Amino acid sequence: MTEITSYAPGTPSWVDIGVPDIPAAAAFYSGLVRMGHRGPG
Repeated sequence: MTEITSYAPGTPSWVDIGVPDIPAAAAFYSGLVRMGHRGPG
């Protein structure tokens, strides 16, 4: 698999993480980036 280290400006991208405690991660990252969490879907 090719490792992508940068994107051209305007290129859509998606970053995903796997965590064992989803509610705790949602609370942490919501406070960190000041965004809400709506749940899956």
